[in-house]
Amino acid sequence: MNSLNFNQLIFQDGIDLESGLHIPSNEATPESNSRLFPDFGTGLLFFNEKYFFGFAADHLTQPDQSLYSAYTDKIPAKFTFHLEMNLPWFHPGHWRKYLKLNPNFVIQSQGREQSYMYGIYANRKGLSLGLWNRFTNLKSNDMIVMVGFMGKQFKTAVSYDMNVKGVGLRSHGAVEISISWLMRDPGEKSVFPFYEIPGEWDIK
Repeated sequence: MNSLNFNQLIFQDGIDLESGLHIPSNEATPESNSRLFPDFGTGLLFFNEKYFFGFAADHLTQPDQSLYSAYTDKIPAKFTFHLEMNLPWFHPGHWRKYLKLNPNFVIQSQGREQSYMYGIYANRKGLSLGLWNRFTNLKSNDMIVMVGFMGKQFKTAVSYDMNVKGVGLRSHGAVEISISWLMRDPGEKSVFPFYEIPGEWDIK
């Protein structure tokens, strides 16, 4: 659903230059302040104990989100390719895993914009720390840091996305919080790709 409170918008011709007061604007009013349209996506994921990679396609029908019947504003189709590796780091001379490193790489293409992101995160007894760099063909560059915790049936993470080239620090960045629950108990061994119970690798 795409919605807009048109009455709250102020256009250039709706301001009196002498008094600064708001006056009626000649901007065309949309037929409706909201539009509901179907949108579809699909994807594939392949994985084993050491690697996983996948492909996703969003906005396959390129739906029109415009509120004006005389104009079109189609959402371009978006394609994503991602690759990740699972690299356990063991204590020297032992089979007990000290931590797990996961380097990953993501390519996205939508319309005229392509973005490339690479980075790594580390897991140690349920605690996750990550760092990524993302750049686009429009010469924008972002740094992303993440900290999270993974329990037996849930995981949570907080990430901070900061633009370092383009708008820069004036944008103040963006914060994202995610919380996930597993709908079934994985028991003694994980049944989901790359989801590990803290301590399950430790030798008793």
